[in-house]
Amino acid sequence: SFYEVCNMSLAFLVNLGLWCIGFYSRDLLKNLYEIIDCQLLLCESIVAISITDITIINFQMRLARLTTFHERLEQFLMLFSDYL
Repeated sequence: SFYEVCNMSLAFLVNLGLWCIGFYSRDLLKNLYEIIDCQLLLCESIVAISITDITIINFQMRLARLTTFHERLEQFLMLFSDYL
């Protein structure tokens, strides 16, 4: 549901923000990447459920071409901002 998307995305963005301002130590950086990556995949799935099949297919095809975490994050944030 939209409510679930908002809640999970908020947690994701809070974690990302804390990481960006250097709140986490270098020792936790690898773990934080994994946490954010899991949240990113979860949010992608929930957002994809709530939009049209054609958009889902296009989104999945674009994601399949993206290999780095940063590319996937940028693409997700661009898509998510369109549906808020």
